[in-house]
Amino acid sequence: MPLLRGRSDHPAPDGGWVGTAYPRPDYRGVVTLSPHAPGPAHHPTGTIRLTIQGSLWTTNVVVPTCTINGYLVPTRYGPQDLVVWAGRTTIALQAQWLRTYGQASLDVDVAPGQVVDVFYAAPWHQFTTGSIGTTPQSRKGAGFLVGCVAVPLGLATLAVLLGAVFSALS
Repeated sequence: MPLLRGRSDHPAPDGGWVGTAYPRPDYRGVVTLSPHAPGPAHHPTGTIRLTIQGSLWTTNVVVPTCTINGYLVPTRYGPQDLVVWAGRTTIALQAQWLRTYGQASLDVDVAPGQVVDVFYAAPWHQFTTGSIGTTPQSRKGAGFLVGCVAVPLGLATLAVLLGAVFSALS
């Protein structure tokens, strides 16, 4: 059970436990362990400090979705601490608007008590993947976005100039 979740009296079909969903961030965005978390007693944990770069004004109104070892976790823009079992952990993020885009995933090894920084940057447009890594990431797709704006403006300017030249020659 890689992601720490609460439990009730019966297991869920996916091997987790039905009941209080975990992780549950507190007001600072720190995800805490459930006192009833499944797994061996005193199993070592570590922390993934996930930073989703951007904001709802610069990236997307909808916050990217995050899964850790296949389990959906709540996210927000900016840094947030996610407590996970120590060991190999797969973190995957994707953005959603008209379609799913910006998919990116990373395998990290989390030692007991260790804090691993992970940074995610969604792309500028919906036709490429996102960027994820252990250092701050740049956003992909700026050239395509600039081209989509510059080409129509350039063609419109060219049409106006050609119209002016041909009307002056007539």
